[in-house]
Amino acid sequence: MGLYACRPRAGVGGLRSADPSSRRPRIAAAWLFFSFLLGGCAVPNVKPFADATAAYREAITTAGATVADALRRGSAPETAPEAARLWSVRVRAADALVYYAGGLSNIVAASRGAADSAQRLGDTVGELAALVPTTGAMGKEVVAIGAVIGRTVVEVKAARDLAGAVEKAHPALAQIAEILKKDLWDLKALCANAYTDIDQGLVNAWRPNQGHYEKLVEAVVRARSEAAMAGFDAPSVGRLRELEGLLAAREVEFGRHRDARATVAVQRAAAKEMLDQAITGTDDWVRTHAEIGAALRENRLPNIALLMSRAQEIENAVRRIRTR
Repeated sequence: MGLYACRPRAGVGGLRSADPSSRRPRIAAAWLFFSFLLGGCAVPNVKPFADATAAYREAITTAGATVADALRRGSAPETAPEAARLWSVRVRAADALVYYAGGLSNIVAASRGAADSAQRLGDTVGELAALVPTTGAMGKEVVAIGAVIGRTVVEVKAARDLAGAVEKAHPALAQIAEILKKDLWDLKALCANAYTDIDQGLVNAWRPNQGHYEKLVEAVVRARSEAAMAGFDAPSVGRLRELEGLLAAREVEFGRHRDARATVAVQRAAAKEMLDQAITGTDDWVRTHAEIGAALRENRLPNIALLMSRAQEIENAVRRIRTR
């Protein structure tokens, strides 16, 4: 029974462009193509899973860069390089998932015997130990991952077929995904603080002008009343026009301040959505991987639409942050 009788067309792997705006149409097209595959081919093919994992990894990498950018705009820009460095280390958890998904795709594509496939998948799982980060929200737990991976390799290689090998590998991979998920929670808190800091900086910058602006508003209201009482004679109208001119200038300044705060509010909401989607995406990845074993056992395509959709939602949120 062939494990790779339905190959995707060349070019589907083009989800890895560095520019999210250029990736968007490719991801959408790939998603539609994968959906076509799901409905039109009954032979297992896990390359879409590898492609979706790569797209998801790029999305969360962009999330980290977005937070670093928010820090650079805050009151402590010197913290941005260190945050970017730490996040690049944490992205190694996502790299491990990409490496595994790519290895699994290659094994399925090779269509070798059950024993050989299980051995090769076991080797792939064993190589993940070097990719899992040793820092992050689960520092102590990461140390224990090495032992878990060691036991998992033995169990995977002992499996009778590739479906069983995937099922044996699942618990260790779920733990790696959990490391990434908890680090994303840390990033979400850091991001919220960064945008609060940016907004507070705007408030602080406008504060010296606030009192003068409010006094001008009061003065214009009073001048209009006095001009009416004076029958709009030349002196009262002249004074009113002078005050209205001063207020108009301040209104322009206040409008820029108001617009800047509105932009930050939109960016903060989009960043929250971006990280919420990334956090949920780790659960989607785990669920999708669990379904891979069943798809291989039943000789059908795995459903990767949810994972691909999650990566697209993250990129949509990033685009809202960058275009405001």
